[in-house]
Amino acid sequence: MPFPFRQHAAIVREKQAALHAAFAEVRDRYAGSPASQRWHRSVEEFYAALKAAYPSDFEATLNGLRRGDREGVDVLIEFLEADPMFFRSGYTKTKVLRALKGVPLTTSQVARLHAVILGVVSNRWSREFGDYVRLALKLDHPNLRAGLRALLSGHGAETRLRARRMLATLPETPGGSPRDWRRQND
Repeated sequence: MPFPFRQHAAIVREKQAALHAAFAEVRDRYAGSPASQRWHRSVEEFYAALKAAYPSDFEATLNGLRRGDREGVDVLIEFLEADPMFFRSGYTKTKVLRALKGVPLTTSQVARLHAVILGVVSNRWSREFGDYVRLALKLDHPNLRAGLRALLSGHGAETRLRARRMLATLPETPGGSPRDWRRQND
């Protein structure tokens, strides 16, 4: 059963909103004031929710992957597939994307990551977009290129721009040298 990343992300966002609301009520930092006590409790609840947003062995799995241990690759791909949005999740996605570039992947895992990449391209810009592009370079395949080309028509301007940028970075032929999309005309 996959880890419920999205449900936990919603809880983190809720606790973060509660934390901001509690802080807004603090008029002084006196520890005995009811507002300060609520704020301190909300800080603890927020960090507990943040810790619970990942499986208990997530960090160990990520560190193992960096050492070449492929044991937890599927959990890390599930994290990218769920694409949870909460405090610092973009930094975690960057770490996962960079770690995945360094290990051999099965055909099934590559197909799942192609779907993740296409989903990001079709949905939004993110701070880790460049890392998705670098992963696309490693996983370059005609199927991925076809999916990106399909996003060039019938979609919004932002989706087309992201697809063009990713395609512009991919080498002329799979396995070739990457191109610098910034030097391309959009």
